[in-house]
Amino acid sequence: MRAIKHADAADAETIKVWAEIKKRKVQLNLMIPRLTMKTTKRHFSTLTQYWHFLATYGHVAQGDNIFTEWPFPGTAPDKSLRDVWSGENLRLLFCSTEWRGYSDDSVEHWAPLIALFSGMRLEEICSLRIPQDVEIDGIAHFKVREHFDDRENDGSPLARNFEPKTTAGVRKVPIHSWLIEHGLMRLIGLRQRDGSRLLFPKLRRSGVDRKLSSEFSREFSRLKKRLGVPKTVVFHSFRVSFRTGVSQSNLPDAMLDTITGHEGAIPDRLIDATAGRAASKRGVGADYERPARYDLKVLQKVVEAFAPPIDLNFVEPIAALADKVP
Repeated sequence: MRAIKHADAADAETIKVWAEIKKRKVQLNLMIPRLTMKTTKRHFSTLTQYWHFLATYGHVAQGDNIFTEWPFPGTAPDKSLRDVWSGENLRLLFCSTEWRGYSDDSVEHWAPLIALFSGMRLEEICSLRIPQDVEIDGIAHFKVREHFDDRENDGSPLARNFEPKTTAGVRKVPIHSWLIEHGLMRLIGLRQRDGSRLLFPKLRRSGVDRKLSSEFSREFSRLKKRLGVPKTVVFHSFRVSFRTGVSQSNLPDAMLDTITGHEGAIPDRLIDATAGRAASKRGVGADYERPARYDLKVLQKVVEAFAPPIDLNFVEPIAALADKVP
């Protein structure tokens, strides 16, 4: 009997707790909805750029930006949890029947390879346009830059044009010889022949941020999990692997920063082409060009200094692309 009474008392306490939770839940639903910290941070970032624009024309004080230096707790990713792609994990990916089963001209096939051999961000790769963002004459290179007056594949205006993550993100990235030997020029030629607007024309914008990379990112995460790749190894880890590999060549960090679009590569003085004068901060609606610190020949040496942790010759060059006729 004592056991039954004890159980009944415990149940009564549980029922009381759940009743209180239900009551509070109803109260919360009646409250005015709040923005998440991540959304607030995104709005403040936009307002920061607008303040810089106003300061450029003297409408507000240059150094009194009220939208900067806010902590936004819980929004900063823990980059220390990102590992590089080891040789073992690269084999798991590139030897898998799933990755090898992707079409030779698909983003699933090419995005990991381009990221590994260039250090480019995923959205930068997915947003590459043909021919605006790829130069094949002379030293072949990608051009990472803002997209203005762009259109979706169906011709409708974009909800949001592509913009590099940072000002330093506007750059030229020489194409690694391994990618060329693997068949990237054949893919580019195919896209030019069929008149595709994007290097990967099947991509569609989705998600809250309307990114071209959203669906691929989710699929890559699912594939990685199925293959047993650790959680700490993500797509961005290709970028980490590239930086780590080049760093071992003892080239100056500034050269590597220029290739990867790292903030350390930004000079203090930017050019405001709209106003025709110097601007200490980035503005809105202006076209910025960073002074060329290194020419393409130098940057090409930086890219070619990278070698993956394993020999990827088992990933055969793509020859079938040349036979595809639009």
